[in-house]
Amino acid sequence: MIINTLKEKYLVGKNVSLILPHKEGEKIASLLKPDRIYYKKIKDKILTEISDDEIRANLSDANVLILELTQNCNLRCRYCSFSGIYDSYSYRGHNTKRMSIETARKSIDFFFSQVNSCFRSKKLDDLSVNFYGGESLLEYKTMMTCVEYVNQRIKGDLKKIKFIINTNGLLLMPPIVESLMKYDFMVNISLDGPEDQHDRFRVQPDGSPSWKKILQNIEFIKTKFPKYFDKRIVFFVTLHPEHDILELEKYFLSNPELFHEGNVRINPVNIRGLAKDTMKCWKEALKKQSKEIHTKLDKSKWFYKTLISEGLEEKITIRGTHVLSQTYFFTGNCFPGGIRLFVNSDGEFHICEKISSGFSIGNISQGYDIEKIKSIVNGWKKQIVQLKCWKCSIWHACPACFAQFPSTDNSPSPSFTITQQDCKNWKKGYKMAFDKYIRLKEQELKNEVNEDHHIDTFIDLLESM
Repeated sequence: MIINTLKEKYLVGKNVSLILPHKEGEKIASLLKPDRIYYKKIKDKILTEISDDEIRANLSDANVLILELTQNCNLRCRYCSFSGIYDSYSYRGHNTKRMSIETARKSIDFFFSQVNSCFRSKKLDDLSVNFYGGESLLEYKTMMTCVEYVNQRIKGDLKKIKFIINTNGLLLMPPIVESLMKYDFMVNISLDGPEDQHDRFRVQPDGSPSWKKILQNIEFIKTKFPKYFDKRIVFFVTLHPEHDILELEKYFLSNPELFHEGNVRINPVNIRGLAKDTMKCWKEALKKQSKEIHTKLDKSKWFYKTLISEGLEEKITIRGTHVLSQTYFFTGNCFPGGIRLFVNSDGEFHICEKISSGFSIGNISQGYDIEKIKSIVNGWKKQIVQLKCWKCSIWHACPACFAQFPSTDNSPSPSFTITQQDCKNWKKGYKMAFDKYIRLKEQELKNEVNEDHHIDTFIDLLESM
C-alpha cells in the first residue's frame, strides 16, 4: 500500500506492520514475502479441524465476564443498536427482560470454574466483571448482589478483579455512586458533548432531553468524590454522522475541570447493518463529515487528531513484523468465548454482546457447547480460505469479526459471509486513514519541531523515537 504526501512516498508494508520510505519498504517487503509452499502450509493448517482440547484451552483463558442484567433502558437513543433502525439487530429491541439473581450467581460460578481450569495458560489477574444492558443501573440491587457474591469468591481482595459498568448516567444518584466507589468501579458514562448535540439523539422514552440531569450527576461526582472521579470516570462519545465535530470538541475543551483527552473516548456510530433508507442517509452525512475532518484539520486541537490516530499508532513499528501464524484468524476476530464470556438475561452464552441470539455457544445449565464453537470456528476458517486472507496487505489490521458477518441464509450450522467488496472497502478506508495520519504528523512536525532536530518527514520522526 503506497501513500504519497508532499514530503515523501511511503509504503505501508504488506504482511509487515511498518511504514517506510517507498524504495526501502519494497525491498524489505520482498524479502519477507512468503512463498507458495508457505501459503499451502497455512491453508492446510487452517483447514485442519480444531481439537476439543484446543477449544477448552482457549475458553479457559477468558478474562472478562459480561452480565446482561436487563434488556430494558430508560433512554431511547435514536442511534441505538436496539432502536429498530438496524436490520442486523432485529432479533431484539427494548423490553422488560431481566436476569434473575440465581442466573447471575450461576454465571459467576461458571466463570470462576473456567478461569481456575487446568487448561488455563494465563495468570489469574486482570479479571473483570462487566455489567451490561439496556441500562444496567435499572437492576442496581441485582448488580450489587453480584458484586458481593464475587467479593466472597475472591475473599475481599479487590486487586484480583475489576468491576465495570456502562451507563447513560441518569441514575447516578448519591447512594449508588457511593456503592460504586466502595468497590472501585470503573464507570463508563455516555455523553455526546454539549446539550444541543447530545439531546439530538439521546432522549428519554417520551422524547424529552436527558443532558441536564446527566451533567448534574457528573458534576456531583466531581464535587463530592474528586479523587474517584479523576481515577475511575470515563466518558464515551458516540460520534454520529450528523454531529458537528468542532462543536463537540469545543465543549470538551471548554470544561477542563471535567474533561481531558485521558478520560474521553470517541466511538463513531456503527453504520453496518442499518436499514436501507437509514444507511443511505447516514452515508451521505458521513461523506460530508469526513470531508470536514480533512479540510478543517488545522482548526482542530483534539477530536480530529484522535479520530485519525486512534487504532493506528499501535499498529506502527519502525522495523517490526507480524509473523504469519498458521493458526491465526487473519482478521479482527477473537476466539468465541476465549476473551470474554457474555451471558444474556436468559443465561445463554454468546460470543459477545454484539452478535445475534442465533450464535449461542452454551448456557449456564449445560456449560459450553463445544461442537457449536467448533462449527463457528470452522465456518470462519472457510471464509479465510475463500478470500485468501494471508495474501492481504492489511490482514494485520483487518476489522472483520463474527459480529459483523453472521450469515442470514438459514444454514443449519453457524456460517458467515464476507465479500470481496467488503475487503476492498476496508483497504480503501485503511489507506485513507493512514494518509490522513501521516499528513497530520508531517503538519505537526512543521508547526512544532525545531529545525535543528533535522526532523522533516514522518519517517524521520519514527527513526528518532
